[in-house]
Amino acid sequence: MSSNKQSINVLLVVSFGILTMIAVVTIISLVVVTGTVSSTVQSMQHEEHSIRLGGKFSNQVRDFALALALEEDPIQLRKDLSHTLVHLSSVVPDSHRSELASIQNNFSEVDRQLTTGIIPEVFLSLKKLSTRADELAVVIEAQMADSHVEATKGTNQAMIIGAIGGISLFLLALIFTFRLRNAVTKPLHELGLAAGQFAKGNFDYRLGNVEGEEMGALARSMDQMARELTLREKTLLRNERMAAIGQLAAGVAHELNNPITVIRGYVSTVKSDSPEVNEALNIIDEEALQCQNIVADLLSYARSGDLDVQQVEMASFLGKIAERFSAIDERGVKYTSESAEVICDPGRLRQVVNNLLSNASASGTEVVMQGKSSGGHYVLEVHDNGPGVEEENYTRIFEPFYSLRKGGSGLGLSVSLSLIRAHRGTIEVGPSHLGGACFSVKLPLGAINES
Repeated sequence: MSSNKQSINVLLVVSFGILTMIAVVTIISLVVVTGTVSSTVQSMQHEEHSIRLGGKFSNQVRDFALALALEEDPIQLRKDLSHTLVHLSSVVPDSHRSELASIQNNFSEVDRQLTTGIIPEVFLSLKKLSTRADELAVVIEAQMADSHVEATKGTNQAMIIGAIGGISLFLLALIFTFRLRNAVTKPLHELGLAAGQFAKGNFDYRLGNVEGEEMGALARSMDQMARELTLREKTLLRNERMAAIGQLAAGVAHELNNPITVIRGYVSTVKSDSPEVNEALNIIDEEALQCQNIVADLLSYARSGDLDVQQVEMASFLGKIAERFSAIDERGVKYTSESAEVICDPGRLRQVVNNLLSNASASGTEVVMQGKSSGGHYVLEVHDNGPGVEEENYTRIFEPFYSLRKGGSGLGLSVSLSLIRAHRGTIEVGPSHLGGACFSVKLPLGAINES
């Protein structure tokens, strides 16, 4: 698994899985070896007891023979021999049962000979009995020595297994710790740096590719958050700037409208026999009219939030606008629209459509207007075959007083944007299939919430 695709969850599962497996194998091995050693030690305890009883039995046989030789009463010694032999039979390992059986047969032979009173044969049998008891002790002692060797080997194996398991667990834990540290602390450091940059307002900072699947996803989320914050910051600044411009526009328009009206009034009353003077007066009147149009745009921009909404059938509404536009522009406009009901302010919406058609006709020789319902919205598109709009100007073109046409006030599209936003809609610009620009207006089909 590559480092930049590595999942912390997978690394944790694999790490703890391997450590657990090694720990379990080590514990099981130690339990098995310890069990073997314990069994061997327990066997050694039986063998040790057997050796001790065998030696005791051999000494008791000699005492019994001595008592017979001194013509003492051997009855108690006989009972002691029998009692020791019973104990010996209970502890002798299964591998030496044949030797024990031989001793028991010799002991029975001694009893028989004592009964018959053949003393010489009794001494001979007692000597054999003592010898066999000694031999049994020697054989068991040799087996005990072998068991001791096996127990020592088992103990050494347990120590080796424990050491190997412990060292393996330590080394692997160290390796996994460093791997987890690299998978967590380094990305966290990068995320911390990014958070610090965002806190300073530097929303252009990007984390890019961060190691680790989870950390990488978090980094991508933070980059996306930065992009959205940048967009919202720009939108907020633009809205605040446009609101300030709107307030200024309302004041300026109010102050300019009255003197311009007075100027036009006086110009219309002045008459002269000189063609040069009349031409100059007409120029003054035309420029004053242009100023009044700008004032009207300023007032429309400042009052774009005031709507008088009603239900409008869009096919008929846009058809009348296209018909009137074609009457004043000989190139006309190609128009198609689906029938749809939209709750809007028809006067303000007419102003928007006229602005878009005027911009389109000023840009090219062909204008196409299309309307259709789509996904709960009514979409109006105005296409032209002019030079189009550069992508870097898609947003700026809607800013107040920004115009790509000579002689334009730069308010028409700004007013249109404000009016469409007041209708809870959107307006965008992009490339057209005619080769020029396409202005797309999207209006909700439901009622407008004016709160």
